[in-house]
Amino acid sequence: MTREQLIDKVLAILQADGGTGQSASAEDSALVNAAIPSVIAELEGRRIVTVPDANNIDDAVFLGLATLVAEALLDEFGVAGDVAMKINARARGAEATLRQISSPSYYDPSPVVYY
Repeated sequence: MTREQLIDKVLAILQADGGTGQSASAEDSALVNAAIPSVIAELEGRRIVTVPDANNIDDAVFLGLATLVAEALLDEFGVAGDVAMKINARARGAEATLRQISSPSYYDPSPVVYY
């Protein structure tokens, strides 16, 4: 997935995508675009997930990353109340999913050591 697709998804989550058939404003898109590197850096710093290229995002992490970017921008977009609570709840689930995706699988075979 591309960075532009990520921006569009974040704006849709924030309900700032201009509505059906409408384009988001250039200012809103620029605000989301500017937040992406910081959110990715935080996720990498906290060892949740690594996103090597924000212009070519792995499908497995795309929705979780979009949700976490949206959560980081709640105040800037004036999102409050029930919508903000739903995004916060989705973000907790997204973070857990990203941790699971980036961790070694529980089902990976381990070498057997006999004593």
